[in-house]
Amino acid sequence: MLVSVIIPTYNRAYLIKDAIDSVLNQSYHDIELLVIDDSSTDSTAEIVQSYNDERVKYLLNTRTKGAQGARNTGLYKARGEWIALLDSDDIWLPNKLKTQVDYVTNSENNVVGLSTGSAKYDFENQHILHYKIPQKKWHTTEDLLYKNYLSGFSTFFFKKKIALQFSGFDERLPAMQDLDFYISMSKIGRVDSIPEVLTYIREDNDDRITKNHSLKLDASYIFYQKYKMHLKKSILLENKAISRLLAYGWKNNKIKSLRYFHWLFLSLIIDRSNLRWILSNMLRK
Repeated sequence: MLVSVIIPTYNRAYLIKDAIDSVLNQSYHDIELLVIDDSSTDSTAEIVQSYNDERVKYLLNTRTKGAQGARNTGLYKARGEWIALLDSDDIWLPNKLKTQVDYVTNSENNVVGLSTGSAKYDFENQHILHYKIPQKKWHTTEDLLYKNYLSGFSTFFFKKKIALQFSGFDERLPAMQDLDFYISMSKIGRVDSIPEVLTYIREDNDDRITKNHSLKLDASYIFYQKYKMHLKKSILLENKAISRLLAYGWKNNKIKSLRYFHWLFLSLIIDRSNLRWILSNMLRK
Protein backbone atom coordinates (compact mmCIF):
# COMPACT_ATOMS: atom_id res chain seq x y z
CA MET A 1 0.00 0.00 0.00
CA LEU A 2 1.53 3.28 -1.13
CA VAL A 3 1.53 6.02 1.50
CA SER A 4 2.02 9.62 0.40
CA VAL A 5 3.84 11.79 2.92
CA ILE A 6 3.29 15.55 2.70
CA ILE A 7 5.73 18.03 4.23
CA PRO A 8 4.74 21.69 3.75
CA THR A 9 7.63 24.06 4.35
CA TYR A 10 8.62 27.71 4.13
CA ASN A 11 12.12 29.03 4.86
CA ARG A 12 13.09 26.12 7.08
CA ALA A 13 16.28 25.05 5.35
CA TYR A 14 17.87 24.76 8.79
CA LEU A 15 15.29 22.14 9.85
CA ILE A 16 13.99 20.36 6.76
CA LYS A 17 16.75 17.75 6.57
CA ASP A 18 15.83 16.28 9.97
CA ALA A 19 12.19 15.94 8.89
CA ILE A 20 13.05 14.30 5.56
CA ASP A 21 15.54 11.90 7.14
CA SER A 22 12.94 10.76 9.67
CA VAL A 23 10.62 9.84 6.78
CA LEU A 24 13.25 8.02 4.74
CA ASN A 25 14.35 6.10 7.85
CA GLN A 26 10.87 4.62 8.40
CA SER A 27 10.60 0.87 8.73
CA TYR A 28 7.73 1.08 6.22
CA HIS A 29 9.22 1.71 2.77
CA ASP A 30 6.31 1.89 0.29
CA ILE A 31 6.11 5.68 0.33
CA GLU A 32 6.38 8.80 -1.75
CA LEU A 33 7.53 11.99 -0.04
CA LEU A 34 6.11 15.26 -1.35
CA VAL A 35 7.94 18.31 0.00
CA ILE A 36 5.81 21.34 -0.82
CA ASP A 37 7.92 24.49 -0.81
CA ASP A 38 5.67 27.51 -0.27
CA SER A 39 8.01 29.84 -2.21
CA SER A 40 10.92 29.82 0.24
CA THR A 41 13.69 32.39 -0.18
CA ASP A 42 16.39 30.33 1.58
CA SER A 43 18.21 27.17 0.47
CA THR A 44 15.25 24.81 0.99
CA ALA A 45 15.13 23.81 -2.71
CA GLU A 46 18.82 22.91 -2.85
CA ILE A 47 18.61 20.77 0.28
CA VAL A 48 15.54 18.82 -0.83
CA GLN A 49 16.83 18.33 -4.39
CA SER A 50 20.16 17.03 -3.08
CA TYR A 51 18.51 13.74 -2.05
CA ASN A 52 19.30 10.92 -4.45
CA ASP A 53 16.13 9.00 -3.68
CA GLU A 54 13.33 8.55 -6.22
CA ARG A 55 10.76 8.64 -3.43
CA VAL A 56 11.54 12.30 -2.69
CA LYS A 57 9.65 14.81 -4.83
CA TYR A 58 10.12 18.57 -4.60
CA LEU A 59 7.10 20.71 -5.49
CA LEU A 60 7.23 24.50 -5.55
CA ASN A 61 4.22 26.74 -5.01
CA THR A 62 4.78 29.64 -7.42
CA ARG A 63 3.17 31.96 -4.88
CA THR A 64 2.99 31.78 -1.12
CA LYS A 65 -0.27 30.05 -0.15
CA GLY A 66 0.39 29.30 3.52
CA ALA A 67 0.68 25.91 5.20
CA GLN A 68 -2.90 24.92 4.36
CA GLY A 69 -2.45 25.85 0.70
CA ALA A 70 0.79 23.83 0.62
CA ARG A 71 -1.00 20.85 2.15
CA ASN A 72 -3.70 21.11 -0.51
CA THR A 73 -1.05 21.12 -3.22
CA GLY A 74 0.28 17.88 -1.77
CA LEU A 75 -3.19 16.39 -1.32
CA TYR A 76 -4.08 16.76 -4.99
CA LYS A 77 -0.66 15.59 -6.21
CA ALA A 78 -0.47 12.55 -3.91
CA ARG A 79 -0.74 9.12 -5.52
CA GLY A 80 -1.22 7.13 -2.32
CA GLU A 81 -4.54 5.84 -0.99
CA TRP A 82 -3.44 7.00 2.46
CA ILE A 83 -1.65 10.24 3.32
CA ALA A 84 0.55 11.12 6.29
CA LEU A 85 1.36 14.70 7.27
CA LEU A 86 4.59 15.98 8.78
CA ASP A 87 5.43 19.58 9.64
CA SER A 88 8.91 20.56 8.53
CA ASP A 89 10.09 21.26 12.08
CA ASP A 90 9.02 17.89 13.52
CA ILE A 91 10.27 14.31 13.15
CA TRP A 92 8.89 10.78 13.24
CA LEU A 93 10.18 7.81 15.16
CA PRO A 94 11.12 4.87 12.87
CA ASN A 95 7.98 2.73 13.41
CA LYS A 96 5.43 5.53 12.99
CA LEU A 97 4.11 4.69 9.54
CA LYS A 98 4.23 0.91 9.95
CA THR A 99 2.22 1.15 13.15
CA GLN A 100 -0.46 3.20 11.43
CA VAL A 101 -0.57 1.06 8.29
CA ASP A 102 -0.93 -2.09 10.39
CA TYR A 103 -3.74 -0.48 12.42
CA VAL A 104 -5.92 0.57 9.47
CA THR A 105 -5.21 -2.67 7.60
CA ASN A 106 -6.36 -4.82 10.52
CA SER A 107 -9.24 -2.64 11.73
CA GLU A 108 -12.79 -3.88 11.20
CA ASN A 109 -14.16 -0.34 11.53
CA ASN A 110 -14.47 2.44 8.97
CA VAL A 111 -11.33 4.23 10.08
CA VAL A 112 -10.65 7.25 7.86
CA GLY A 113 -8.13 9.04 10.07
CA LEU A 114 -5.60 7.93 12.66
CA SER A 115 -3.48 9.90 15.12
CA THR A 116 -0.70 8.83 17.46
CA GLY A 117 0.72 10.19 20.66
CA SER A 118 3.45 12.82 20.49
CA ALA A 119 6.10 14.40 22.66
CA LYS A 120 7.29 17.97 22.79
CA TYR A 121 11.01 17.60 22.39
CA ASP A 122 13.94 19.86 23.17
CA PHE A 123 16.19 19.09 20.20
CA GLU A 124 19.03 21.28 21.47
CA ASN A 125 19.35 19.46 24.79
CA GLN A 126 17.86 16.20 23.49
CA HIS A 127 15.22 15.44 26.06
CA ILE A 128 11.42 15.14 26.19
CA LEU A 129 9.56 18.05 27.78
CA HIS A 130 5.97 16.86 27.68
CA TYR A 131 3.89 13.93 26.40
CA LYS A 132 0.53 14.23 24.66
CA ILE A 133 -1.13 10.82 24.60
CA PRO A 134 -4.74 10.43 23.40
CA GLN A 135 -6.91 9.01 26.16
CA LYS A 136 -9.62 7.57 23.89
CA LYS A 137 -9.46 5.18 20.96
CA TRP A 138 -12.26 6.84 18.98
CA HIS A 139 -13.11 10.54 18.82
CA THR A 140 -16.57 11.68 17.73
CA THR A 141 -17.39 14.98 16.03
CA GLU A 142 -18.83 16.27 19.31
CA ASP A 143 -15.62 15.33 21.13
CA LEU A 144 -13.54 17.31 18.67
CA LEU A 145 -15.87 20.30 18.55
CA TYR A 146 -15.21 20.62 22.28
CA LYS A 147 -11.46 20.09 22.26
CA ASN A 148 -8.58 18.83 20.16
CA TYR A 149 -7.99 15.56 21.97
CA LEU A 150 -5.56 14.45 19.26
CA SER A 151 -2.00 15.57 18.63
CA GLY A 152 -1.01 17.88 15.78
CA PHE A 153 -0.85 17.26 12.05
CA SER A 154 2.54 15.56 12.27
CA THR A 155 0.87 12.55 13.88
CA PHE A 156 -2.03 12.28 11.45
CA PHE A 157 -2.66 9.60 8.81
CA PHE A 158 -5.80 9.69 6.67
CA LYS A 159 -7.61 8.35 3.63
CA LYS A 160 -7.15 10.64 0.63
CA LYS A 161 -10.58 10.10 -0.96
CA ILE A 162 -12.32 11.13 2.27
CA ALA A 163 -10.44 14.44 2.44
CA LEU A 164 -11.34 15.15 -1.18
CA GLN A 165 -15.03 14.89 -0.29
CA PHE A 166 -14.76 18.19 1.61
CA SER A 167 -12.07 19.74 -0.65
CA GLY A 168 -9.20 19.19 1.76
CA PHE A 169 -7.70 21.82 4.03
CA ASP A 170 -9.53 25.07 4.83
CA GLU A 171 -7.11 27.78 3.68
CA ARG A 172 -8.95 30.53 5.57
CA LEU A 173 -7.71 29.27 8.94
CA PRO A 174 -4.45 30.78 10.25
CA ALA A 175 -4.52 28.41 13.27
CA MET A 176 -6.61 25.49 14.58
CA GLN A 177 -6.03 23.91 11.19
CA ASP A 178 -5.58 20.39 12.51
CA LEU A 179 -8.71 20.48 14.68
CA ASP A 180 -10.85 21.71 11.78
CA PHE A 181 -9.54 18.94 9.53
CA TYR A 182 -10.13 16.25 12.15
CA ILE A 183 -13.73 17.44 12.60
CA SER A 184 -14.35 17.25 8.85
CA MET A 185 -12.94 13.72 8.74
CA SER A 186 -14.99 12.62 11.75
CA LYS A 187 -18.24 13.59 10.02
CA ILE A 188 -17.61 10.93 7.37
CA GLY A 189 -15.93 8.07 9.24
CA ARG A 190 -14.05 7.09 12.37
CA VAL A 191 -11.10 9.11 13.61
CA ASP A 192 -9.06 6.87 15.90
CA SER A 193 -5.86 7.30 17.84
CA ILE A 194 -3.01 5.11 19.05
CA PRO A 195 -1.72 5.83 22.59
CA GLU A 196 1.90 5.46 21.56
CA VAL A 197 4.40 8.32 21.15
CA LEU A 198 5.66 8.12 17.57
CA THR A 199 6.24 11.81 16.76
CA TYR A 200 8.53 14.44 18.27
CA ILE A 201 7.26 18.03 18.13
CA ARG A 202 9.92 20.72 18.12
CA GLU A 203 9.32 22.97 21.11
CA ASP A 204 12.21 25.39 20.62
CA ASN A 205 10.98 26.81 17.29
CA ASP A 206 9.78 30.41 17.73
CA ASP A 207 7.68 30.59 14.54
CA ARG A 208 5.13 27.98 15.59
CA ILE A 209 1.52 29.16 15.24
CA THR A 210 0.75 27.95 18.77
CA LYS A 211 2.73 30.91 20.11
CA ASN A 212 0.77 33.54 18.15
CA HIS A 213 -2.36 34.63 20.06
CA SER A 214 -3.50 37.00 17.31
CA LEU A 215 -3.65 34.18 14.76
CA LYS A 216 -5.42 31.94 17.26
CA LEU A 217 -8.02 34.65 17.89
CA ASP A 218 -8.67 35.05 14.15
CA ALA A 219 -8.94 31.27 13.75
CA SER A 220 -11.29 30.96 16.72
CA TYR A 221 -13.67 33.45 15.14
CA ILE A 222 -13.65 31.63 11.78
CA PHE A 223 -14.11 28.31 13.60
CA TYR A 224 -17.10 29.64 15.54
CA GLN A 225 -18.79 30.99 12.42
CA LYS A 226 -18.11 27.79 10.48
CA TYR A 227 -19.63 25.48 13.11
CA LYS A 228 -22.12 27.89 14.72
CA MET A 229 -25.22 25.86 13.89
CA HIS A 230 -23.71 22.71 15.37
CA LEU A 231 -22.27 24.50 18.40
CA LYS A 232 -25.59 26.12 19.28
CA LYS A 233 -27.15 22.70 19.76
CA SER A 234 -25.08 22.30 22.94
CA ILE A 235 -24.47 25.00 25.54
CA LEU A 236 -21.32 23.13 26.55
CA LEU A 237 -19.91 23.26 23.01
CA GLU A 238 -20.91 26.87 22.42
CA ASN A 239 -19.42 27.90 25.75
CA LYS A 240 -16.14 26.22 24.84
CA ALA A 241 -15.97 27.90 21.43
CA ILE A 242 -16.68 31.38 22.79
CA SER A 243 -14.22 30.77 25.62
CA ARG A 244 -11.50 30.69 22.96
CA LEU A 245 -12.58 34.13 21.78
CA LEU A 246 -12.35 35.39 25.36
CA ALA A 247 -9.01 33.79 26.21
CA TYR A 248 -7.20 34.72 23.00
CA GLY A 249 -8.97 38.09 22.76
CA TRP A 250 -7.74 38.97 26.25
CA LYS A 251 -4.18 38.67 24.95
CA ASN A 252 -4.85 41.02 22.04
CA ASN A 253 -7.44 43.57 23.15
CA LYS A 254 -8.76 43.35 26.70
CA ILE A 255 -11.51 45.96 26.14
CA LYS A 256 -13.02 44.18 23.12
CA SER A 257 -12.81 40.81 24.82
CA LEU A 258 -15.08 42.03 27.64
CA ARG A 259 -18.09 41.34 25.38
CA TYR A 260 -17.52 37.63 26.09
CA PHE A 261 -16.80 38.00 29.80
CA HIS A 262 -20.17 36.67 31.01
CA TRP A 263 -19.27 33.30 29.49
CA LEU A 264 -16.57 33.06 32.13
CA PHE A 265 -19.28 32.87 34.79
CA LEU A 266 -21.23 30.32 32.75
CA SER A 267 -18.15 28.10 32.78
CA LEU A 268 -18.13 28.39 36.57
CA ILE A 269 -21.57 26.76 36.57
CA ILE A 270 -21.44 24.21 33.77
CA ASP A 271 -17.78 23.48 32.96
CA ARG A 272 -15.21 23.98 35.71
CA SER A 273 -12.40 22.38 33.68
CA ASN A 274 -13.01 24.90 30.91
CA LEU A 275 -12.95 27.71 33.48
CA ARG A 276 -9.46 26.60 34.52
CA TRP A 277 -8.41 26.56 30.86
CA ILE A 278 -9.70 30.11 30.28
CA LEU A 279 -7.96 31.52 33.34
CA SER A 280 -4.67 29.77 32.62
CA ASN A 281 -4.63 31.18 29.08
CA MET A 282 -5.63 34.68 30.16
CA LEU A 283 -2.93 34.78 32.85
CA ARG A 284 -0.17 33.10 30.85
CA LYS A 285 2.57 35.46 29.66
